[in-house]
Amino acid sequence: MIEEYFTKFSENLAYLEIVSSHSLIKKKIDDYSGIIRGKIYFDRYCLDVLEVVFLFNNPKKVKKKYSYHFMDNNNSMIFRYDNAMHYRKISTFPHHKHLQSEVIESTEPNIEIILKEVKAYIERH
Repeated sequence: MIEEYFTKFSENLAYLEIVSSHSLIKKKIDDYSGIIRGKIYFDRYCLDVLEVVFLFNNPKKVKKKYSYHFMDNNNSMIFRYDNAMHYRKISTFPHHKHLQSEVIESTEPNIEIILKEVKAYIERH
């Protein structure tokens, strides 16, 4: 189960030509849970990734914790999605998105959605 999740995660990276390299650690906790942590590198950008995943009641996925922090070469944040337990007044709590000047509502993204947003950003800049 968790190996399939890890494979799908990696496949999303393999098909995206803007990925320069990555250093990801995939740690299996048991057949149904695991952690993905590391960085995905682009030409002038980096995406710091953390997913703590629990798979129960196939095919439902539950990310106990996640963070996708996209930044430039100066480590300046462009955006970050996470489910940290702050910003309780946001209607999508605990899910939210940090922008450079504000925090906004967000649903829980997956790596495919994040990579599409990264690609669109890079193409605009």
